[in-house]
Amino acid sequence: LRDRGNYWYQEKDYARARRRYHNAGLLADVADFYQEATIALLNLSAIALAEKDYIECRDLCCRVLARDSKNIKAFYRRAVALSAVALYDEAYADVKLALKSTHNKQQQEQFKKLCKSILEKRKAAKAKQKNSFGGFLNKTHKANATLNIWDNNISMIPKKIEHRPGSRVFLDICFDLSINHLQRIVIELFEDTAPLTTRKFKSLCGIYQNNQPFSYRGTTFHRVIHKFMIQGGKIHNYFDSHDSHEPFFDSHTTPGLLSMSSDADSQFFILTKPAPHLDGKHRVFGRVHDSTSMAIVHGIEQLEVDNKYRPLTEPHILNCGLLPSSSCFVQKSN
Repeated sequence: LRDRGNYWYQEKDYARARRRYHNAGLLADVADFYQEATIALLNLSAIALAEKDYIECRDLCCRVLARDSKNIKAFYRRAVALSAVALYDEAYADVKLALKSTHNKQQQEQFKKLCKSILEKRKAAKAKQKNSFGGFLNKTHKANATLNIWDNNISMIPKKIEHRPGSRVFLDICFDLSINHLQRIVIELFEDTAPLTTRKFKSLCGIYQNNQPFSYRGTTFHRVIHKFMIQGGKIHNYFDSHDSHEPFFDSHTTPGLLSMSSDADSQFFILTKPAPHLDGKHRVFGRVHDSTSMAIVHGIEQLEVDNKYRPLTEPHILNCGLLPSSSCFVQKSN
């Protein structure tokens, strides 16, 4: 199926190529041929790019990176797609990640060329904007820096994103160790917009690295601020900066959103109230899955705390892990 897809792709019959790649991906996913399924997603992203469907291309590349966080082709194609829709900061971040992931001189030259093109387009867009508004935005920036839409820390993706179904993880919470009664929070991850961060979070929910227990098991919700958020997952001596250059796609717009600390450690927090002032500083990468789970979050929020917002009785995460998720290959109508 993949070979037939390659043939039709070379013939520029993208409709037939897409059907072959899609069917190949479905079969590979069912048979647990992980690498083949990833290749099928990558081939579909090439078709989307050829047809100038840049949003679809970006989406497919995100799904590839959720499976393979160092896939150079996915970084490159996503950068091209983002640049084509004038999201230059996010495109530039992808090119930098791609450059770090390869030692091939030919690929490095290709990425540097794309990087130069992105910077030139961004400069031209800024100049055009300045001419159009007579320097208004620059004057406003001096009064309030957050209004500068070219700031690298500000997401340029629309605030509301329709996410594809992602992996689900669970956190089994115990409020009182003497009773050992567990309550489960289920979280859905945004693997399409934050593949590196979700990969890190899933790892901490179920994988031990180098015989060291780097896991959320045994950690607590150590900081609770009423009508704001609950924070947990602090693991001592843990450091991982691989996700630090990932673009900020989602905003802190609704209660129940899951966000990762920007300090390259393991801490995360769940919002109980919208917090737009955190946009561009912390990365949203998931949400509480159901109302039952959200009720547990609100239960933690209501705990009595000291003057440093530490709960007098800290809820413990006694267990965590991955829940079964659906296939990446969802049938789409033509």
